[in-house]
Amino acid sequence: MIRYFGQSGLDGIIWAIYRYMFGDGWLLEEAFSQSKTMWEQTSYLTKMFTGGEATLSEITEEDAKKAFPLAFIDSQ
Repeated sequence: MIRYFGQSGLDGIIWAIYRYMFGDGWLLEEAFSQSKTMWEQTSYLTKMFTGGEATLSEITEEDAKKAFPLAFIDSQ
């Protein structure tokens, strides 16, 4: 199972995406790096949750793909 999260401003434009990937007894947290055009392991998402980051919200996979199509090239 994969859950996607985006950071956006009041205008609704998503400027960063993150994902939690759940497996059989494991959890992987990743952020999409625009400069490297790849997913990288991170702990930023958990830190934002615990810190109450106001710009972060859960988004659909479709919204993540619209915001950052390059993040999904290998998964198609």
